[in-house]
Amino acid sequence: MRLITSFNDELYKASGNTLLKSFLQTKKFNDKLFVAYEGKKPEIRDKDIIYKTLNKNKFLSQFLEEHKEIIPSYLGGIARHCDCKDWEKRHSKYHIKGCHYHWMNRNLFRWLKKLVAIDLFLNDNLKGKSFIWLDSDCIIKKRLNISILFYLFNSKDIFYFKGKRREAIETGIIGFSETPNAIKIFNEWLDKYKTGDFLLSHRWDDSYQFTLVCKKYKKDCNDVAEKIKSFNNDIIPRTPMSQYIDHNKGLHGRILGIVK
Repeated sequence: MRLITSFNDELYKASGNTLLKSFLQTKKFNDKLFVAYEGKKPEIRDKDIIYKTLNKNKFLSQFLEEHKEIIPSYLGGIARHCDCKDWEKRHSKYHIKGCHYHWMNRNLFRWLKKLVAIDLFLNDNLKGKSFIWLDSDCIIKKRLNISILFYLFNSKDIFYFKGKRREAIETGIIGFSETPNAIKIFNEWLDKYKTGDFLLSHRWDDSYQFTLVCKKYKKDCNDVAEKIKSFNNDIIPRTPMSQYIDHNKGLHGRILGIVK
C-alpha cells in the first residue's frame, strides 16, 4: 500500500512523528509512506519512508506571489484581517459570503500543500499505484488489508468520507486507485488552484474544491460514509475505517491552536 502525508516542523512535532512511528509499527513488505515536508527533514529514517521537500517548491512560490493579497502573514502572505464581526474567532458566523478571512479561506495555502504533495508522489515514478492520503494527525492502528481496501474502493476510482449532511468531503483520508480516471480527477482538483478557479466559490479550501470536482464524477467515487446523517464533522470514526486508522480531527486547530 502507498500512503502519502505532509507536514512542516511544527506539525511534525505535534503529530507527524507519531504517524511515522505508527507506519513503521504496522507496515508489511512493499508498503511505502511518501512524506512531503517543509523545514527540516525528519530524523525518522527507513527504507520504506520516501521524503520529498516542499522547500522552494516552484508552484507554491508562484501561487503565494500571485495570491499573497488573500493569504495571511502567518502563512507568508500580506492579507490583513477582514472587518466582519468576530473575525478573530475560528468559525465566526458573521463573515460575508466568500470573505477572504473566513477560516476555510484564509488557510487555503496551508491545505494546498496536500495537493502539491500528491502531485510530487505522482511525478516520482509512482504512477500506476493506488494510494491513500493521510493528514498528519492520523495514527495507523492496523495495516489496511485487501478486504478493507476492497470495501473502501468498492470497485470505484476514488473513495472518500462525506455523508449526507456535510457540505464538503472530509479530506483527512482519501483514496485514489491506480486508474487513469482517478488521476484525471486529481488533476482537475489541482487545476482549480493552477487556474484560480477556486476564487469563483465561497469556500476556497481543498475539501470544498474536491467536492465540486467529485460531483462531476459521482459514479466513479465511493462515499464510505454515504448513509451517515450526522452533522458532526468527525465522520470517519463512524465507519469501519476507524478500526485501522485514527484521525485526530481538531488536534492542530481546536486543541493545539496551530491552525489559526
